Amino acid sequence: QNKEDNFGTDLWTPLFEAITKMSDIAYTGLFPKTNAADPVAEAANEQLRYDIAFRVIADHARCLTFALTDGAVPSNEGGGYVLRRILRRAVRFGRQQLGLREPFVHKLVPVIVESMGNVFPELKKYPEHVIELVKDEEVSFGRTLDRGIQLFEDAAKSGTVSAADAFKLHDTYGFPIDLTRIMAEERGMTVDIAGYEKLMEEARDRARAGGKEIGISRLADLPASVLGALRVAEVLTTDDSPKFESLKPNLKPNGERISKHRVWGYGRVMAIWNGTNLGLSDTTASEGEEIAVIADKTCFYAEMGGQVGDQGLLSLAPSGALFNVQTTKWAGAYVLHIGRVEKGTMKVGDSFTAYVDESRIKIEQNHTTTHIANWALREVLGDDVQQKGSLVDPEKLRFDFSHGKSLSEDELAKVETLVNAGIAGKLPVYAQTAPQEQALKIHGLRAVFGEKYPPMVRVVSVGVPVEKLLADPTNAEWRKYSIEFCGGTHLANSSEAAVFAITAEESVSKGIRRIVALTGDAAKQAVEAAAALDAQIAAARKSVDAELQAQIVLLQKAVTGNLPLRAKRRGQAAVVELQARSKAFEKANKSQASASNVDAVGIAAHLLEKALTLGGGKIVVGEIPGASDDQLHAAIASLRAKSPSLGVLLGSANDGKVSFVAAVSDDLIAKGLKAGDWIREAAKMAGGGGGGRPQMAQAGGKNPSELGAALDRAKGFAQETVK
Repeated sequence: QNKEDNFGTDLWTPLFEAITKMSDIAYTGLFPKTNAADPVAEAANEQLRYDIAFRVIADHARCLTFALTDGAVPSNEGGGYVLRRILRRAVRFGRQQLGLREPFVHKLVPVIVESMGNVFPELKKYPEHVIELVKDEEVSFGRTLDRGIQLFEDAAKSGTVSAADAFKLHDTYGFPIDLTRIMAEERGMTVDIAGYEKLMEEARDRARAGGKEIGISRLADLPASVLGALRVAEVLTTDDSPKFESLKPNLKPNGERISKHRVWGYGRVMAIWNGTNLGLSDTTASEGEEIAVIADKTCFYAEMGGQVGDQGLLSLAPSGALFNVQTTKWAGAYVLHIGRVEKGTMKVGDSFTAYVDESRIKIEQNHTTTHIANWALREVLGDDVQQKGSLVDPEKLRFDFSHGKSLSEDELAKVETLVNAGIAGKLPVYAQTAPQEQALKIHGLRAVFGEKYPPMVRVVSVGVPVEKLLADPTNAEWRKYSIEFCGGTHLANSSEAAVFAITAEESVSKGIRRIVALTGDAAKQAVEAAAALDAQIAAARKSVDAELQAQIVLLQKAVTGNLPLRAKRRGQAAVVELQARSKAFEKANKSQASASNVDAVGIAAHLLEKALTLGGGKIVVGEIPGASDDQLHAAIASLRAKSPSLGVLLGSANDGKVSFVAAVSDDLIAKGLKAGDWIREAAKMAGGGGGGRPQMAQAGGKNPSELGAALDRAKGFAQETVK
């Protein structure tokens, strides 16, 4: 193409045009005289800073789009961390150099898909998933970026970034040290890396000294010699069968809990392990000592199969000592009760009464609901869904499963509905040991692919007695219930879970998705917060334009809370919608009087009154004379707020050019109308082109005289397409 540099080729033109549209700054192709950073030249030439920012943003957006399409995910380690750094660098350049204060990198994904999708068709498979990943990262980083940049500016005044400032940027504001170093190098400055590393090591030392995990790790590790000593001393395998007593109902008919402690039992201390020495007889442990207690019998669940270990209390006799159990783990054939002596002195041979604390209830709420969610995911997504991992603790449930793409809003809603129906159904939970060969014949049984199960397996069924399943294993009716092999503890009845709410859905690796969800009181609070957020969104949409910025700030704060995922997405979409309105309002106030007098929202409302009805939704096609792109977007945002089932395509002629913006709701997309196809068809009539996602697209044209014909074609295309 006879260009002097790679960025001059038409591969980059669509991206540069998109960035120009967002920033109102043009790319001119300036480069520093050398390949190295030149802070002096950049400080002296504003356009050079702009052009560098254009290249950084375009290059990084393209890299991210390809990597995330391939299944990579931004994270804090490995390749995921590289992607996170790339995205944050692009965001910083946009914020600092081009004044792009709202999330913008994700808006470049459709441009890349459009321009390169024919050569790399895989880009067209999951663009919405890539957009969402990038946007979530932008929103998260944007919360701390402004404050971090200001702190960096203050720290940089001395000509070098001190160790203390670099540590504060990392520890408090989430600035990776390499980002601080890059920002410094761009100005020809240095960072005290050695001092920073020293402060980091001191912080790690403090964490080790104050954290219990190090002690737990030491106490949970029984060397082979210690296990051998236990066998020689004829200390029998710990009998932990009483842990399943948790299946006894813990609710009165009115829903009140019978006991704070879900399980209690009895046992005797057989050995004490302090991480160095094993005490088998005449061994004591005094108040304040951290030890692991080995007992003949326990009602505590030891960590296994994704379920965390129990916490609770051992009340010992005759010593009268109290032992606080911080966690419970398996070591060989023995259950280790790991914790601290809270009172008195305990000794080997003491008898105890064991109390599992109420965190067990929350764990069981999450565990039983995980089973129901596993069943619901298969019902919604199909039989290809297989469990790939799980974690249940008192705070949440986490479930990994095989699936090639992110869950749509509709799929998330269906999963939540099915699980909550299972909870509302007050289904009894049954558990019974059975021969593996016989249990595997049960229709609809869920087992972890590749897992090796023993000859006798424990079958957990939510809703049907295991005896009935074994008596009639091929009955197709069993497909309607959650049935799994499981050695964990569960609720007595599904109703004890109360509520289920998905708070996250993400990629773990290529082909593996993960949901995170809440149950019980935590889920109730999240659902209440979602209702409050929806009311807040409704109020914000009714605000006059001059008050939008304050409403946006409140919404941004609200969506950072512990919300169901679908509510959080509604909040994020509302923020973007209101930001478009606010930006259009601000730009209109600064523009010429003729432009500022365009009542785009009012004209759009009039068009809605005359809209066609197709496929159960409204089809709005029309011109808003003299409207800017932002005003067209603001008009569409106002229509979407008024009519949830909507296809809208608006056009405007300005300065010898034509602009089109289109949006289509999911129900009309399902009936064949896609914004990208629709707008492309209209733009052709005006001598232009464009495109975008099925939900939202924009285009331009060169012939304002053909705007009317283009809008007529848009109406015809909609009538031909909507089924």
